[in-house]
Amino acid sequence: MEQIKVVFFAILSFFNVENGRIASTKTTVTVDTTSQTVQIQQENLFSITKNESETKVVVDQWNQFITMMDKDSAWSEDLKSFTDKKVQIDTIEEGILPKITLSYSNTNDLRVLGIWFNELRNDYSINNVTAQNLKTSDGVLDGNYWVFKGDQVFSFTLEPFLDLPEQYQSFIKPLEEILSEAKK
Repeated sequence: MEQIKVVFFAILSFFNVENGRIASTKTTVTVDTTSQTVQIQQENLFSITKNESETKVVVDQWNQFITMMDKDSAWSEDLKSFTDKKVQIDTIEEGILPKITLSYSNTNDLRVLGIWFNELRNDYSINNVTAQNLKTSDGVLDGNYWVFKGDQVFSFTLEPFLDLPEQYQSFIKPLEEILSEAKK
């Protein structure tokens, strides 16, 4: 199995940004096997910042992301096999909502995202990582893998920060708050 470098809930892992500090508390991934697209919708962007220096890093990373968002060269090298890559940022009262859409031409392209296709069984599988709190009504947990039928749209939600250790909880700041404070 490939080492997974692109992490669904870490927005900067999709781009050429080292040590990204921005994550989402909830991410919904939808794989449309007919149109061969993967949509990643992130909610509640945040960072863990303990001091002003760390806050500045987060602001700089966000600004870097916004600047390179529309540049093909900015995408992670691990995503080079995806034929079309788009990111859309919506801002609503609840916060900043990034939506990433990736198009693929071969099911093997999905491996970089941790999604494996088994042609013999016509199904997709994802490692079950308990700490990521994966929830789905489309798949079945089979041992250490979530398994999804290969001829239908499937989706799952990840909430990896539900059980964040208490020592970090007081340092969580919503991205909107960090960006707002930086403008002052």
